[in-house]
Amino acid sequence: LGEILECKKQENELTKEQIRDILSRLNYNEKEIQYACQFMGPTEFEVNAKLPWQKTGIYIRPWNQIQIKHISGKWVFNPELQSCGPEGNRGLFAKYGYALPGSPEGALIGKVGEYKFNAGATNTICIDEEGELEFVINDDNLKKIIKSQY
Repeated sequence: LGEILECKKQENELTKEQIRDILSRLNYNEKEIQYACQFMGPTEFEVNAKLPWQKTGIYIRPWNQIQIKHISGKWVFNPELQSCGPEGNRGLFAKYGYALPGSPEGALIGKVGEYKFNAGATNTICIDEEGELEFVINDDNLKKIIKSQY
């Protein structure tokens, strides 16, 4: 399967949607389809600072290398402070109740399974977890946001 996908990718014959459709018809499960499609080049997604953990559609297996690169955008996590990017406010460290205590407030936080990490603006990591890659901003409003959705 890996060789077929790589061959087709080089010839630019199939899109991610076409690969997804083919694998679905061959009765591959959703995890296998996500895993295969992520090798079709970089996946871009937007993180909304007003939402709790956001799924990316990228499935990570143990010891897969993850490369994260911020493309553009800033957010305001505290109306009394200036906006910041995914590195957060390096002068303020998150306390209990934030997505990742000890990391800068407002930073981009990633999660695979139960493992959380400070993604920042550019990061390459390798973790021993399995699951879908998710992101959230490191803010204490996370509890309020989650409660308001239920």
